[in-house]
Amino acid sequence: MIKSLSKLTMRQYIDLVCGDTSVLTGTGEIVAPAKLQKVRKRIIFEYARLSDDAGSKIFISDHTSRIKAKAELTMFQCLHNALILGAFDDVRNVLKEYGLTRTMDDKQVTAEVTRLLKRARTNVSRYDQAKKEEEKEPTSDEIRLQFDRQAAALMTYFKFQIDFDTISASQFACMVDQAHKQIKAQMAALSKK
Repeated sequence: MIKSLSKLTMRQYIDLVCGDTSVLTGTGEIVAPAKLQKVRKRIIFEYARLSDDAGSKIFISDHTSRIKAKAELTMFQCLHNALILGAFDDVRNVLKEYGLTRTMDDKQVTAEVTRLLKRARTNVSRYDQAKKEEEKEPTSDEIRLQFDRQAAALMTYFKFQIDFDTISASQFACMVDQAHKQIKAQMAALSKK
């Protein structure tokens, strides 16, 4: 089974992105669909990291922020429940660990937890909405067109032909990254003039 981006041609990689996991297996090789999907995701992320490292870091940061928002929502729901049970001192201690060190009476603690709970719900809702918008899967034709446009731009920039059946996906990803870096450097140089 193919487990590395460098082992795929660009044509195979595009097929993989479009959902065809058969490009990962050899003739007669049987692999569990769940494992194929896991390898597919890893290879797609590897391509994204090579072609757009900053975008990959943003993706990871965004994913981490979503998890943190959900954890905060759970924590503030627990604190709200503790307040209903009258555990004001315990809630104060948790809030102190959270970074709220000011002295608060019971009424202020309740107001603060209510405010933080509302903020946490808003954050989770915002992340959930953004995730729904991201989950709109492009069609295979849209994916193929995107790669065709990218290849056309690279061929124009580097002034040579790119054959999806011979170039490896990792080489193509590195070319995308190199072109991006060179264009960015050229724009920076022009802005200094």
